[in-house]
Amino acid sequence: MIAFTSDAAGNPDLSVQRLAGGEPLRLTHDAAADTDPTWFPDSNTIAFVSDRDGAPAIWRIPAFGGSAVKLLPDAADAAISPDGTRIAFSRPGPHGLSRIAVAPLDDPSDVRVLTGDDSGLWDHMMPAWSPDGRTICYAGHKNLWLVPAGGGEATRLTHAGAADRHPVWSPDGRFVFFSSLPEESLALWCVRVSDGAVHRLTAGTSAEDEPSLSSDGRRLAYSVTDANQDIVVVDRMTGVRTRIAGVADEDAPAVAPDGSGVAFSSDRLGSYDLWLQPLTDGRPDGPPRRLTDHSGSAAVAAFTPDGRWLAYHRIVNGRRDIWMVSVEGGAPRQLTDHPMNDLHPSFSPVINSKRAFISSSAFLRAL
Repeated sequence: MIAFTSDAAGNPDLSVQRLAGGEPLRLTHDAAADTDPTWFPDSNTIAFVSDRDGAPAIWRIPAFGGSAVKLLPDAADAAISPDGTRIAFSRPGPHGLSRIAVAPLDDPSDVRVLTGDDSGLWDHMMPAWSPDGRTICYAGHKNLWLVPAGGGEATRLTHAGAADRHPVWSPDGRFVFFSSLPEESLALWCVRVSDGAVHRLTAGTSAEDEPSLSSDGRRLAYSVTDANQDIVVVDRMTGVRTRIAGVADEDAPAVAPDGSGVAFSSDRLGSYDLWLQPLTDGRPDGPPRRLTDHSGSAAVAAFTPDGRWLAYHRIVNGRRDIWMVSVEGGAPRQLTDHPMNDLHPSFSPVINSKRAFISSSAFLRAL
């Protein structure tokens, strides 16, 4: 059987499907979103994540239907140990970032946190148990990490920095299968645990994600996505909605201070560039204009207070720096050049003519 989340009935609920065929069996009917199912080793129970009590928590439910029972509050990304005695999960730490923790199922309040600030940047998510129950693989910032299930130092497993996620171990413990996003193509990969060698499994033509291996390691289930993300401009006075659409994705919109246009990122020509859609009375006026045409990707634009320039971060070989480009087009200008990632620019409001930006001298010279 395969457990999965479906919104076919209008709300994200859990279902199970026999591989031999037949109709899926819907397990949950709550108005909240029930997601991320994972099996207990005995195949009789499924753990899942739901916010039905107002906050994300881990619940469990019989595999063939019944009442759901809360297992862990303030938790997500449930993973049951191979022997069925422990649960690994993610939970916000003292600074609000998710950390990996483990608790015995017979006393879920006895929580042991396994990862910290030195165990990968930002959130730690999606724990997966090794077959022997001794190691947990999890997704940190862009890479996969390994940490002893009993506690100890975490080590990095992958190094490409390509948004590696959803790890799952092979039954022999030699490989970890995962999804990754190199060069804007979400596909399935595997990595050999002994030496970190990676191998691509799918082409990424339909956004392959969330791999799950059968217990004998002979079958691989995964999800595919065929989506086209558009931008919608909403007139807050009238409620009229107008769509900025294309054959590819449009995202991260920024509205000009005077409402004369919307800047956004799109891969409609094969790579993510900045585009500007002129607006008249809040509605698109003519086709959008392409503002950037360079290697790498451009994302998350921010207008200067006078609306003449856009700052954004440019991604080249996994590294992000801040650039600026005129809304009239022309050659972009690089503002930061640093080995760490610089991203998500934001301008201070204009206070007076001498204090327009936070980093005034560098910015004004660039302008």
